Amino acid sequence: MALALEGLAGAAAAGGEPGRAARLLGAAGAARTSAEAPLPPAERYDVDRTWSACPSALGRTAAEAAFALGATHPPDADADADAGVDAGVEPAVSS
Repeated sequence: MALALEGLAGAAAAGGEPGRAARLLGAAGAARTSAEAPLPPAERYDVDRTWSACPSALGRTAAEAAFALGATHPPDADADADAGVDAGVEPAVSS
């Protein structure tokens, strides 16, 4: 599952959706942690490349906030948040 999320994150970053990419990477990281399945070395370059697009487009604070949101919410939990994050606006987190 984590590998699929990382692939989707790469596609999102390439498609101009850095907020979505950061959220997907957060979800992938959480899945890897939960499954005790570290990122394989062969995948490191792609994940690093995808991640580097996020703070470059959003700024470090917004990218880290999007990553944290993805780590705690399912990727489809709040599709509207993607638009706000990609615009550089931190998404509202509902409780």
